[in-house]
Amino acid sequence: MNEPKEKINPADTAKKVVELTSNYETDKANLENIIKEKEALLVDITETNRQRGNKISALEKELEEVRLENRTIRQVEKEKKASQSQLSFKEAFERLRSQRQS
Repeated sequence: MNEPKEKINPADTAKKVVELTSNYETDKANLENIIKEKEALLVDITETNRQRGNKISALEKELEEVRLENRTIRQVEKEKKASQSQLSFKEAFERLRSQRQS
């Protein structure tokens, strides 16, 4: 019943504690560096996305301006064609009238 227990060597225990503490500190420092890198990357991504958003907004505004300009151009062309049509009609009418009078 009374089996002899393994003796604990205080020097080995102290050595193991120092080793584990050192490993813990190294792992902690590595993780803190990784966190800092990820935070910096997140800031970069956020800034890039903000800049892209600004570019997209500017392009959308420019696109709307071009669409408005195109609508205006089409309207002017339409009015010009209508005016030319009306003028051609008047010219044809005048020619017909002058032919009848002759």
